[in-house]
Amino acid sequence: MSPGYLPSAGHRQAEQFWQNVSSAVGCESGHLDCMRQVPFDTLVNATTAIVSAHSYTLQPRVDGYFLPNTYEASVYQGHFNFSGPCVLTHEQHEFNSVAYDGIETEEDLFATIRVVFPAITENVIQDLLELYPAGDYGSEGLRFNDIRQSYEVTAKHFALTSALGNATWNGEVAISPAMHGTDQSYYFYSTYSLMDSSNETTTSFNAAEAALVGAITSPVNATVARMMQKYLLSFVITGNPNSLWADDKIYWPQYNESTVGTQIVLNETFTVAEYALANSRSLHWNKALWY
Repeated sequence: MSPGYLPSAGHRQAEQFWQNVSSAVGCESGHLDCMRQVPFDTLVNATTAIVSAHSYTLQPRVDGYFLPNTYEASVYQGHFNFSGPCVLTHEQHEFNSVAYDGIETEEDLFATIRVVFPAITENVIQDLLELYPAGDYGSEGLRFNDIRQSYEVTAKHFALTSALGNATWNGEVAISPAMHGTDQSYYFYSTYSLMDSSNETTTSFNAAEAALVGAITSPVNATVARMMQKYLLSFVITGNPNSLWADDKIYWPQYNESTVGTQIVLNETFTVAEYALANSRSLHWNKALWY
């Protein structure tokens, strides 16, 4: 599950953005009829300029129609058409092992949170600063990226786990560097080589070419990759990651098979542990207090 950007609530910033762009293209009133007459390239250029000038974040926005409510509020209220089965895995260090560029002080962090959540109140930001105390981090940039890791990815996993009655398989990818996307080269690991039909020579990419097409060039532990693929394929085929090749891998319990909540930890060796995301930080974000 890769949820991406968090919907931003409130319309104040969106309205300011609309007025700025409309003024830039000659539609001072921001009237829709005028905007519809503006060439698309002109709108794109104006949008790019405004985003650059004002640090505006383009992202989904709760509008009551296309996006009726925040992800968290929707799943907790049962306003979704999905009952499972579901596997939810996250990286141990989705973002928090690298400092967010441009944040040097707590004031910078405060301002950046306001850019992402324009409707958030000061007291909610203060709550966040207490949940992510400065003393736990080597820099404010690292502190913000840990906050970002929660609101962009990990807290959502805990929300969906709760919404599905804790009947989910949860996991944490701890394979070094355990950053966002690390697991992809393992789930899709293959030794298969494409052959040119004309001369039957192996087709290969150099690093630059591979980057352009999204290919994985970093080495992987083949044993670990095959084990992860057995869980994945078993889930895809049967709806349960344990059903197939049961003797080849440890049993992956569902979250609700333990009173404290359970996850599998995918590393050089696989273990079962208490769920890492069942904490006050996840609960805070799942209240959608920025709305």
